[in-house]
Amino acid sequence: MILKIGDAMPNFTFDTGFRDGLTMQEYCKGKFRTVVWVLRYIGCPTCRLTAELIKEQYDKFTAKNAQVLMVMQSDREHIQREYKTADFMPFETVLDPEMKIYKALEIKPAESREAMIGSTDPEAAKAAFAKIREQMAAYGFAHGDYEGDEMQLPAMFILNEDANVVWAHYAQNGLDMPLVEDVLEMLPDAPSYEPRKLKAGDKFPNFTYKTTWEDGKTTDELFAKADKTVYWVLRYLGCTVCRLDVEMVKERYAEFQAKGAQVAFMMQSDRAHGLLNFGEDSSALPFDLILDNKLDIYQSLKIEAAKSKGELVNEEGRPKIVEKSKKCKEYGFSHGDYEGDELQLPAMFIVGKDGTVLDALYPTSLMDMPTIDEVLAKL
Repeated sequence: MILKIGDAMPNFTFDTGFRDGLTMQEYCKGKFRTVVWVLRYIGCPTCRLTAELIKEQYDKFTAKNAQVLMVMQSDREHIQREYKTADFMPFETVLDPEMKIYKALEIKPAESREAMIGSTDPEAAKAAFAKIREQMAAYGFAHGDYEGDEMQLPAMFILNEDANVVWAHYAQNGLDMPLVEDVLEMLPDAPSYEPRKLKAGDKFPNFTYKTTWEDGKTTDELFAKADKTVYWVLRYLGCTVCRLDVEMVKERYAEFQAKGAQVAFMMQSDRAHGLLNFGEDSSALPFDLILDNKLDIYQSLKIEAAKSKGELVNEEGRPKIVEKSKKCKEYGFSHGDYEGDELQLPAMFIVGKDGTVLDALYPTSLMDMPTIDEVLAKL
C-alpha cells in the first residue's frame, strides 16, 4: 500500500541494530511525532551522512517531543559494525534486509541510474552531489559493503502518537528528500497538553495557525474578537459539500455578526488550495479559514476519521448528501483535489471570548452536523 496522510502505518514487528521484537505502535507511543526515515543501507555514505546529521541535531527533535526511526536494508552485523554500541545513535535503525517494509509500503527502486539522479538540470544535480561528496569526505565516510537494492529510492513518513500518517513522501530520485533542517521545520512544537476531546466548560487550547493569507495567528486572539466563535471543522476545499458550507455561511455572515458572533472554519487544505479557491485578495472571506494540512489540530482535539465510507455517510445521511450535492451543482461546485484523510469526520465548537468551550459536537457521520439555522439558534 502507498501511504497517504490519514492512513494508519501498518503495525510492523521489527528488529533494530541492538533490539528485537519492537512494534510500530509501541514505538510511537508517548511521542508527539515519529519520523520514519527510509534510506538504503549503512554502507551507503550518503545514508551514513544523513544519520550523522540527524544525530548532531537530535536535541531539536527531542525538544519537539519527536523521535526518528530509521529504516535500512542492512542486517545487524553491518549496523553493529558501524555503530558498535546501542547508545552510539540516539535513534533506532530498523533492520530490513529482506525489504519487507519497503515492499509492503511500495517504496520502489529507481528504474535506472539516470532516474536515480532524476534532475532535469544535470549541472544542478552534479553540484548537489558534489556538495554531498564534500560533506562525506569531511566526515571521513567512504563506501562500505553493498546490501539490498543499490537503486532503492528513499521515503519518509511522519507519524503521530497513534502511528497515523500526518505527512508522507515517496522520493522520485536520490536527491528528492528533505534536509534535516527541513524536517525540523515541518515538525510542530509539541503541545503542552494531552490530546483530548473537548467538552463544554473546557478551555480551548491556544493553537498557532495559518490561513490562506496569514501566518502566526492564535486561537486565543481569534476568540477575543467576538462574544462567541463557531469553530467549524470540515474536511478539505476540494470536497464539494465542504466548499458549499463555506459559501453559504459567507452569504449569511451578517446574521452571525448580528448575534455578536463570528465563524472560523478549519480544513485539511494547504495554502496552495486556499489560493486556488479564493485568490490573493484576503477580503474574499469575512472569516478565518484555518489550514491544518498536517492534521495537528484535528489530532490534538481527537477529531477522528470514520473507519469506512459506509460509516462516513450512513443510511440516514444519504438523502441529505444527495440534496446537498444538488445544491453544489447550483453553485457550480465540482469535486477538486483530494487532501488529507478522505474519511475525516467533521466537528463543531462554540467558544466564548475567553476561550471557554460553550458547546462541543463530535459527529459520527459526515452529514450529522447542524444546519446554519440550527447553529444560529444556538447563538
